[in-house]
Amino acid sequence: MTKARTRIAARKIAVSHPPIIAELANAKGALAEKIGALGSDRESRFEEAEAAVQSLEDVIERGETAAEKDPKYKKELAAATKSLGAERAKKKLELAALEERSKLEEAAKAAREAVDPIEEDSQAGAISAAETAIGALESALDGVVNKKALTKNIATEKKALATLVGRRVEDARREDLRVQESRRPVRLSKARLSTTATWPPKTPWPRTRPSSSRATKRSTRRSLSLRTPRPRKRSRRRRPAAPSLRPSRTRRTPSPPSRV
Repeated sequence: MTKARTRIAARKIAVSHPPIIAELANAKGALAEKIGALGSDRESRFEEAEAAVQSLEDVIERGETAAEKDPKYKKELAAATKSLGAERAKKKLELAALEERSKLEEAAKAAREAVDPIEEDSQAGAISAAETAIGALESALDGVVNKKALTKNIATEKKALATLVGRRVEDARREDLRVQESRRPVRLSKARLSTTATWPPKTPWPRTRPSSSRATKRSTRRSLSLRTPRPRKRSRRRRPAAPSLRPSRTRRTPSPPSRV
């Protein structure tokens, strides 16, 4: 019997206050939609969310009289009031995240603008300016309070930061070191020339060959032989001896006596 009376009373309230119940449902749906759209970078989204919060507050105030007679509506009204506080906190967090997101974007833009000229100019001033801008971006990334709301932005900026450091700054620094290494021998030779000579010298003077050395004579002789032809040497081969008119002194053997 008690349940039947409660249902009858709730039905009377629903019939007598249909706009308030519909407005509460519509206000809750609109607020959830506006809070969900706060992830974009448009400030007008926050104005729309604030208007939805105010509309839900008005509906809750006007439905308090109906909640006193209908326990079900009273429960829905309490849930709406609780969700209103949570949505307000979320809106505040998203607003702070929007400010931090804008700071991150400004720091990333400054870092890119500082690193871009390094491709054409590898001077130490440009490199130090790029390092300063990159340090500012790193500090901005470390100082983010709403890391959960800016997880995607932080990951994107960190990836871009690693690309900037690895591809441009380090290459420019390596090129600058290479140029300095190529200029180092010239600076050393100038420093050696600028030093004053001391006497006696610390190191012995190098010994020079005299002009009358064997190598000089050999080169002189070779140059003279190329200019003037050498006289032809006479052959030392013996000529055949002429026949002699003297009788030969060869000893003849006596012939044996003949027998008669």
